[in-house]
Amino acid sequence: YLKEKGVKLVWNQNGVAYPAWDKENYQRTNSRLAQLLSLADYVVYQSDFCRQSADMYLGKAKVPSQVRYNPVDTEQFTPSDNPPSLDVWQLLVTGTHLQPDRVLLILKTLAELNKRGQEARLTIAGRLDWPDGDKETHEAITQLKLTGKVELLGAFSQDQAPGIYQATHILFHIKYKDPCPTVPIEAMSCGVPVVGSLSGGMPELLSDEGGILLEVPDVWDKMCYPAPEEMVEAVIKIMGDLDSWRQKARQRAVSHFSKDFWLEQHRQIFNEVL
Repeated sequence: YLKEKGVKLVWNQNGVAYPAWDKENYQRTNSRLAQLLSLADYVVYQSDFCRQSADMYLGKAKVPSQVRYNPVDTEQFTPSDNPPSLDVWQLLVTGTHLQPDRVLLILKTLAELNKRGQEARLTIAGRLDWPDGDKETHEAITQLKLTGKVELLGAFSQDQAPGIYQATHILFHIKYKDPCPTVPIEAMSCGVPVVGSLSGGMPELLSDEGGILLEVPDVWDKMCYPAPEEMVEAVIKIMGDLDSWRQKARQRAVSHFSKDFWLEQHRQIFNEVL
């Protein structure tokens, strides 16, 4: 109806469905996305990974397109004037947790750090949104002898988010093939380096400045994650030169993901389409 009335469609393409994520429904999900993509007058891909995966599962766009990463308000998400003490390493995992390994593997990483004699604590912010997520998480905390070392914040607002990042030293983001997550961008803007998965759009977002990405297999039929031992070594490396990592992370967010830059880019796109 809108196309018949001459309304232009600028389509923002994030991730696609694939077997490891959407199982038997991925083809049906992608068919709806492909239909909408085919109606677009212009396509904005949230990362080059988004473009590649859309080409693979939805088909190549036949209209002008470009890659534009998600933005962050670098004036709202800023480094803390009083960063947390280095006496206790403060670790964070945040977002909507749909897969258990994204949380449970981090708990194992925390346990290994404490086993090695390093005092560390973990904040888990966001909903534990897989079946029995709350139960499994509490059981893991007990089994790994982490009682008192883990804080469960649950859901939080965008206004609360900067304070959550500012209270931590390192963010974990090991979601597999994440297309263009805003959580690592927000963390970097707060001067918080990231330990993550070398998959999806993460290499584009972090490069070698925003943190350390750990290798995982490149497949589409199962979820893959770094081992806790690898994450421990990455944490130790970052904490050994934290001031430098903090500065590099903040600079990358400011220079690549500024909200003002994103708005100007979209103003140009809309003018071109109209």
